[in-house]
Amino acid sequence: MKKQLSLLSVFILMLTFLFIPHVQAESGTTYIVGNDGLNVRSSPSSSASVIGTLNKGDKVTVFQDKHGWKQTYYNGQTAWVAGQYLMKSSNQSSPKKKAEVKQTSTTVYVAEQGVRLRSGPGTNYQITGFTDKGDKLQVLQSQGDWKQVKTANGKVAWIAGWLTSSSSSQAKTRSQQTSSNQLNGKNIVLDAGHGGYDPGSTALNGQFEKDLVLNITKQIGQVLESHGATVVYTRTNDKYVSLFDRVRVSNAYWTDAFISIHLNAFTSNQINGVSTHYFDGNNDAKLAQSIQNALMDELSLNDRGVQKDNYYVLRENRDLSVLLELGFITNQNDLNTITSSDYGTQVGNALAKGLANYFN
Repeated sequence: MKKQLSLLSVFILMLTFLFIPHVQAESGTTYIVGNDGLNVRSSPSSSASVIGTLNKGDKVTVFQDKHGWKQTYYNGQTAWVAGQYLMKSSNQSSPKKKAEVKQTSTTVYVAEQGVRLRSGPGTNYQITGFTDKGDKLQVLQSQGDWKQVKTANGKVAWIAGWLTSSSSSQAKTRSQQTSSNQLNGKNIVLDAGHGGYDPGSTALNGQFEKDLVLNITKQIGQVLESHGATVVYTRTNDKYVSLFDRVRVSNAYWTDAFISIHLNAFTSNQINGVSTHYFDGNNDAKLAQSIQNALMDELSLNDRGVQKDNYYVLRENRDLSVLLELGFITNQNDLNTITSSDYGTQVGNALAKGLANYFN
């Protein structure tokens, strides 16, 4: 009798684990589900069988990416969900070493025009003000590459250390170099996403991603050329270019950096911001971070950070390469910024800084 009760208890326990939906959380990247009723499928395909559903706000741990699908675990088995409905969690579980804070008292000068002041040491902190080139700042402490400073009017904030200099003359020289010839001898391939019968996503105002990114890419190219770069385009008009041919253009040149330009979209109009993506390799990751830092110093949009992704134009590219998602055309605030007349120029200025910082 005792043996029978014991077996019955084990069976009930097994049923409990079997029928409670859960997503296994071991090692991986945490994502948040962006809408209700997201299908969980047995394989990375929209025609694969549905083995469950997730709702908005649910968290999943992703272990790999395949053609836009994210692999996770559901009820103890391998499962897949469509990546476009997931957002990276800002609170990842991997422990990070706390940056050392160094107390100091010195003076620095702002090396660029319009450098942002922030509430904390990073581009994810709120913007609290702006500076002018040559502004004198008192440094209170340093944390990593960031400096906490006091302005002439007594305001305390944080500023990116790489956009400051120890003397006013050095700041002036650095600014002149950045605005003139920092990219001399560099071949940059600009890849305007989509085109032709591939419109990409559709904006709230009905415009296609392919048209918006083409205009932005041309403006970026003009800015990079003014900084001394040689710019090669994968397309300069509304034509379809295959992913294979985009990579082939890059591989056909002595390419110093391949930059693919895109705009993001989501089912919720609340999702917004800018992100920079890379596939693999330490150099690609460093370039992505340098560009993302510069974008956040130049633009007023939300910082979605640097992300590792399996995009074809990055995965199959033998050159240094990144992909930019320059805002959500399904978010009205982002779209207003994206469609402003000087947005491409702003992005171009940021890319010039990010590229120059990386190459130097």
